[in-house]
Amino acid sequence: MTTLTRTLPTVVLLLSSAVGAKSQIVDAPDAPEPRWSLSAGAAFRTMNVDFALKNPGPVPTDFLPEPTPDSGRGDVGLYRGGGGNITYDDGVVGRQTGSPSGALLPGAAYSVINASSQLKPTTRRSRTSTPLYQATFKTTSLSYDYANNFSPRDFTSSDRSPGTGPYFELRCTALRTKNVDANLILGYSWIYGNLGSGTEDLGIQNVTEQKTTISQTYVYDFDATQAGYKKGASTYPFVDNKGGIIFDPEAYNSNRVRRQPAAQAIAPSQGRNLRTTGELEQTYYATGSASIDVNLHEVIFAPELSFRVLRRLHAGVSAGPTLNIVDTQFKREASWFLVGTERAVVTSRGSARETTIQLGAAAQITVQFDLTDWLYLEAAGSYRYVPPFEVDNGPATASLDLSSFQGNAGVGFRF
Repeated sequence: MTTLTRTLPTVVLLLSSAVGAKSQIVDAPDAPEPRWSLSAGAAFRTMNVDFALKNPGPVPTDFLPEPTPDSGRGDVGLYRGGGGNITYDDGVVGRQTGSPSGALLPGAAYSVINASSQLKPTTRRSRTSTPLYQATFKTTSLSYDYANNFSPRDFTSSDRSPGTGPYFELRCTALRTKNVDANLILGYSWIYGNLGSGTEDLGIQNVTEQKTTISQTYVYDFDATQAGYKKGASTYPFVDNKGGIIFDPEAYNSNRVRRQPAAQAIAPSQGRNLRTTGELEQTYYATGSASIDVNLHEVIFAPELSFRVLRRLHAGVSAGPTLNIVDTQFKREASWFLVGTERAVVTSRGSARETTIQLGAAAQITVQFDLTDWLYLEAAGSYRYVPPFEVDNGPATASLDLSSFQGNAGVGFRF
């Protein structure tokens, strides 16, 4: 009994202390809710580009086939006297040919005749009343003419492609009520996209080569007796070393033999025939393409009203200005091909880098679901306005329109 009396006051004292401590714990004030939050995730939006590409011009001359040079003797003309010679494709007429063995009569010349087919008898008579022949010489030459027809074509093309990248948003709660928070948002996103025009036709070029054969004939009277020519017995080439070609009939006819009628040699003549013997056409076509890499860096500063919809669900509305820094790399290419081949004859390429700064605006709706008191999931939908602008690269232009709806999905924590 004495022991119980001694310990009872101690137990009562301990119980009183425990109750007092419990009362202090229950009555302690709640910790303040975090004012800051940081979220990060992936952003998705679309990019629009209109491409315009000009034709590259005709195929440079250095890359076209070498023109075929003209060939042949051309028009060498008739022999008119003097000390030289005229050389044809099938013989020679002049004063220094034919291994001369005797003096020439006035109006006559030596000659070399390559084939019997060049001599044909006539009904006319020479100064000695023997039949005159007609001696025909020829030259043939080839002439080439070129026509170059270029039909240019410019093209425009559009591409609409998605862009993706990370985003970050820092929130500060400036004012808090039971169900509504007034926040300030500082956000950053980096969106990358690649857009292209595809390959389009830029022109066609036809290069035509026309070959013309020019045949010239040169006809002289030929005094076979004077030349010592005997049909059927002569060998070819026949070398007239006595002077049977009559180039000046008036002088030759005046030198007639006594008691013989005047000779009837006539003046030499010349003929010309043109004949197109073939055309060669080569067709070239040009293709072109353009592409652009876009890196969009966007900074947004916006006030937000966030509403507590359910115990763990928040919905916010925000709007504010944006600063858009757009880095672009614009590439273009144009190539000429010969029809029937796959290897380019000539290719022109160009690349241009440029940084453009644009002020824009954004309006956004954000939904947050609390996983814990400090961790949450986030999804947002917004419209981002960026003024359109152009990027140039020589004959190519890209008109960019980066305004679009954007979606964000990420996770955040409060602190």
